[in-house]
Amino acid sequence: MTGVHIVHIGGRFMNSHASDVLVGLLYGVAGFVIAVILFIAFLVWAALFIIQAVGMYRIAQRKGITHAWLAWIPGARKYLYAEIIGTDLKVGQTTIPQFPWIYIAVTFGSFLISAPLNAIPVVGTLLSMLLGLALFAVEIYLMYRFFKLFEGENTVVFTVICAILGFVFPFLVLYLRNKPFAAGEIPAA
Repeated sequence: MTGVHIVHIGGRFMNSHASDVLVGLLYGVAGFVIAVILFIAFLVWAALFIIQAVGMYRIAQRKGITHAWLAWIPGARKYLYAEIIGTDLKVGQTTIPQFPWIYIAVTFGSFLISAPLNAIPVVGTLLSMLLGLALFAVEIYLMYRFFKLFEGENTVVFTVICAILGFVFPFLVLYLRNKPFAAGEIPAA
């Protein structure tokens, strides 16, 4: 006997070498399909990143922000986004000084808080979920404030669309890059 085993596959008998080749081929095809999907996802991410960077850069320039180039740096773009909205953000009767730095601390700090919370069974996971929902609510409010910077009646519509379909936000930023600012939003000199 040469060490070949007979295996029953799909109503046929095959030797174990042929089944090993078939399994290897299936794994290879699955790996290739996953690689193609990841490559396409990367291309979509890169395209959305560039579209949003172009729009954010132009809006920051029009607002008179000297470091508009931050639009091209992931992470730093969040600071620029907050600065475009306003350095001192007024929410109701309360003014949040140094808003861009507060926004960065809340955005990145929430991830630092969420990881240890998830280590606590049930209660920690619930608290982490609540933190995520609170951060999502803040992001929706900031989108509203961002869209409110521009002339027109589309603030609520744009905010709802972007809250539901997040991938639309870069296209709207690009669309708004040359639109006039609302009357109370005169660019900084």
